[in-house]
Amino acid sequence: MRRSLCTAIAIIALFALAEAGYPDATLRVGTNPLAYPLSLQLADNLQRYVPIAAGLEYGFNVSVGYQRNPHWAWEARLALGSVHQLAFLSQIHGGLCWFPFDRNVYGGLFCKVWDFYKTQTEVHFFNAAPYLSAGYRFDIGRFYIDTRLNQTFAVLSWSSLEHTRPGIGWFLSPWPGFIPILPTFTCTVGWSF
Repeated sequence: MRRSLCTAIAIIALFALAEAGYPDATLRVGTNPLAYPLSLQLADNLQRYVPIAAGLEYGFNVSVGYQRNPHWAWEARLALGSVHQLAFLSQIHGGLCWFPFDRNVYGGLFCKVWDFYKTQTEVHFFNAAPYLSAGYRFDIGRFYIDTRLNQTFAVLSWSSLEHTRPGIGWFLSPWPGFIPILPTFTCTVGWSF
């Protein structure tokens, strides 16, 4: 966890240093408010389905975006939280957003790496997944609200268990037997510098 926090601080510092050389650049720092209550003890149905509306992020999270020109922006996200009382989830996302029309409508390509840590068995389940995003950012002065749909399309998984092999496969939904293709929703609120 300490390593993830240090990584997030380093990313924010690099974006701030990069912005100093480009006066027209925009630095955005935000959070996904829908993710905070998900690390609390919720009813089973809420714990199972509500994370789709929070982009599968749990607990504390921060998003940092850097836009140097009107058509391209980099973004990094960090999320740390308990999925339930027996597991902790840490995630880091990174990607590129493309704004074809203006600074509000965009599409993006991201990669997410997460560690699902079972606290009682001390086993780590690592995953890496590329995903596509389509979103719209509402700018209200320096304040912004960023809404987007995210569609994961594959996942690479490995574990800290001995004698296990990494696996790769298509991943279009958290519940493929129930809903074959299911995008997640992310809402980020924040401040532009």
